[in-house]
Amino acid sequence: MNAGRYQRGFSLLEVSIASALSFVVLAVSVQLLLSVQQNLRLANAHARLNENARAAITLIQSHIRAAGSLPCIPSALDSLLSQADPADLLAISAPEGVTPIRGDVLSLQIFRTLPADTMPASGAIAVAATTGGGECVIFEAPADSQTHSVLSESPSFSVAENTRFYLDQSVGQSDLSSLFRARQSRSGQREELVEGVYDLRIAYGVDQTGSGAMDVFLAGNEVSDWSAVRAVRLWLLVSSGSPVNGLGASAQNLVWPDGEPVVFDTGGSVTDRALYQVFATTVAIERQM
Repeated sequence: MNAGRYQRGFSLLEVSIASALSFVVLAVSVQLLLSVQQNLRLANAHARLNENARAAITLIQSHIRAAGSLPCIPSALDSLLSQADPADLLAISAPEGVTPIRGDVLSLQIFRTLPADTMPASGAIAVAATTGGGECVIFEAPADSQTHSVLSESPSFSVAENTRFYLDQSVGQSDLSSLFRARQSRSGQREELVEGVYDLRIAYGVDQTGSGAMDVFLAGNEVSDWSAVRAVRLWLLVSSGSPVNGLGASAQNLVWPDGEPVVFDTGGSVTDRALYQVFATTVAIERQM
């Protein structure tokens, strides 16, 4: 027996313990990395979703607020319209002319300013206004170029234009729906505005008593007098657009603000693993308030 001989290196027990601890540290590190990646994917999906919602709501809000507003001081307006024309001046009107992939259609009347030296097309409801809007006249554009000295200076022209917002299949992604716009000046050609808007619900705040204040919110098919609409309430179901790994249907319990469950085209809950959220806003029509 050699009493001067010492053990070199680690014992089998020490190696086993070190290996076990290494595996634990590695497993925790991998789990932490996967968790960080998942949180990053969710954060990016939330960012896309909120950006889509913000863009859609901002676009629609600006049009609703301006619906029917004249490009001049209302008290200075001189009307040359016949009794048959006022229907063309409704701020909000019954939706028609487009078929959405799902959801409701919003139909607005907007006054669009024409370029300088451009005359309104024949039959268009137009407003001629002086600089600052101190003098203005509304009329139906004649078939030929007629001149009437009703203003003290050369005016600018604006024409009433119907604009509709609705949902249709996205141009760039067939399995995605988008918010579209169709304008009268573009012959109703559809314009894709915001991707990822899955559903659009609309209710109209109506003054039923003539008091000037809203009494009730009604669906479009329940509105009988569109001139009594004072505000528009929007509900948008918006998608992040792309799947989020690890996000299942059970992770999203989606309901409309009235408590009704959100039902997808598949007949139930989310199946594409994208992130969805319902947004709501109410917008007053400034001309009607």
